[in-house]
Amino acid sequence: MTLVLGAVILFLGGLVVGRATMTGSPDAAPTSRAVGPRRYLDGVGVGYARSQEGAVAAAANFTRVLSSDLILDDARRRAAIDVLAAPEARSRLQKSFDQAVTSLRQGLGVTGAAGQDAQVLLRATPVGWRVEAYDAGKARVAIWVTSVGGSIGGTNQTAPIARPRSRHPVRRR
Repeated sequence: MTLVLGAVILFLGGLVVGRATMTGSPDAAPTSRAVGPRRYLDGVGVGYARSQEGAVAAAANFTRVLSSDLILDDARRRAAIDVLAAPEARSRLQKSFDQAVTSLRQGLGVTGAAGQDAQVLLRATPVGWRVEAYDAGKARVAIWVTSVGGSIGGTNQTAPIARPRSRHPVRRR
């Protein structure tokens, strides 16, 4: 009980700090077609307006892409990272995701791409943002997300739903 209460307090504290420090909310996030994306390349929206609004829209989209089941497919993930990452960050980002996906696959019980040996759900939804730095050449945007993940099947699970067992079995006479 104490552990659950502590987790709730930490969550609410993080929520308060995040809300206090962010400059935007999903309600204020840019949605205009003029902001972008103008087209898609390897599953990644590209062609955002060169503005703070465009930077926020791009960051939110990139977060969504890198938090989807696309990341479990090595070829699709690498192609997406090649599209969205700055040239000087590509190699480092590829390596980081290669390592992280290995752990993610183990946790989900997935050995291949999503859908090969298990049904996988990975979703992240942006809930807030803050432009930390912006000039005509580059931007740094913080995105807060909430995410959900799980799998059915795979190597760690034999059934999608485990039936609860009673601690006190009923005996029939």
